[in-house]
Amino acid sequence: MLAGHPLVFFEREVGTALYDEIVTLLAQAGVTPMISQEAGEAMTILGLVSAGLGVSVVTESFTRMKVDGVQYIPLADNRSFSEVWLVNQKSRPVSAAANRLTKLLISNILNEKNE
Repeated sequence: MLAGHPLVFFEREVGTALYDEIVTLLAQAGVTPMISQEAGEAMTILGLVSAGLGVSVVTESFTRMKVDGVQYIPLADNRSFSEVWLVNQKSRPVSAAANRLTKLLISNILNEKNE
């Protein structure tokens, strides 16, 4: 479905891992991306899509941003995911808020695996 459509994409310097993951995912689907615009910020990408300058592949977290003229369509391939890591500095104590966030994230991950 994406073949032949201009692609609004992240600048490689901004999100190298995500950039490479999406290009690899497209290649696995037999799509050679035709990148028409690159942007470093999520809202800029969505604005360019809204203006009709192309389509984009973004993470699910983007769907929370409501922009006129932008429709989010989930990818049919269930292998399309991006890892997110929670990190902290070893020598710094972890705050109570960070501990709660960690427990919430782990709980959500375990719930998804059990569904």
